[in-house]
Amino acid sequence: MDPCCSHQALKMVFVGDGGCGKTCLQTVFAEGHFPETYIPTVSDQFSAHFSCGSFQLDLSLWDTADLLFVTTGEKDYDRLRPLCYKGANVVLICYDVTNPISFQNVMSRWLPEVHNSCPRTPVMLVACKTDLRMNKACQRKLARSRQEGITFTQGQSMACRIQASGFLECSAKLGEKVLETFHEATLAALRGCRMTRKTARGCLVS
Repeated sequence: MDPCCSHQALKMVFVGDGGCGKTCLQTVFAEGHFPETYIPTVSDQFSAHFSCGSFQLDLSLWDTADLLFVTTGEKDYDRLRPLCYKGANVVLICYDVTNPISFQNVMSRWLPEVHNSCPRTPVMLVACKTDLRMNKACQRKLARSRQEGITFTQGQSMACRIQASGFLECSAKLGEKVLETFHEATLAALRGCRMTRKTARGCLVS
């Protein structure tokens, strides 16, 4: 399909630590409801129709394995997950603003995997669960481990470090910035499609 036509399909792949909020983000966007019960994801797919300017888009959302820190089968999930990247138009690396480890793993774990599997694919950084920043229980849990939540400024800095195509904070539970997240991801994917087309043309000319 022509990457610059007005109606096309895009593949979005979501990665991040288990429980960071990526499944809830996709569920709220694609199905319109927030899942109150956490069920670890092995792999899942959502489909959604989305309008972005003059573009009518069929989005294929790929939710990757959450079971990253379970000893049994962890290596299998790590081995299978990269298969999800094939054909991706944009990758969204997600973290939980109340989980500093999930933030650290953006750079140490997820970015290397993404670059290894699809080095030319645009990457967006997404901060999830912003509604929990002021949650007293979360604050006490962080304080007990002498940690702090991840600020917007820290997220922006990380986005610059990894050269992300965009950065957004969102709350799937409150429905805040959910549509904006997918809008920005769509724009990043379309820009990537245009760049790929220009590169291909350049190769043909040369």
